Amino acid sequence: MSEPRDPDVQALAGEIKTLREDFLRIGKTLEELVRHKGASAAAGATQSAERAWDEVGRTAKSATKTMEENPLATLASAFGLGLMLGMLFGGRR
Repeated sequence: MSEPRDPDVQALAGEIKTLREDFLRIGKTLEELVRHKGASAAAGATQSAERAWDEVGRTAKSATKTMEENPLATLASAFGLGLMLGMLFGGRR
C-alpha cells in the first residue's frame, strides 16, 4: 500500500517546494516595495522641509526689510508688545 502513496507524496513535496519558492519571491517583492516606498516618503519629507525652510527665509527677509524701511513703527510696535506682555505676565500681588 505504500507504493501508491509514494508518487502522491513526491508530488506533494514538489508542490510544497514550489509554494515555498513562490513565498520567497513574494517576500522579496514586498521587501523591495517597502524599501522603495520608504525612500519615496523620505524624499517627500525632505522636499517639504526644504520648501518650509525657504518660506521661513523669505518671511524673515520680508520682516527685516519692513523693519529697516520703518524703524520708528518697528520701535513703537516692539514697545507696545513689551508693555502688553509685561502687564499680562507681570506678577501683580
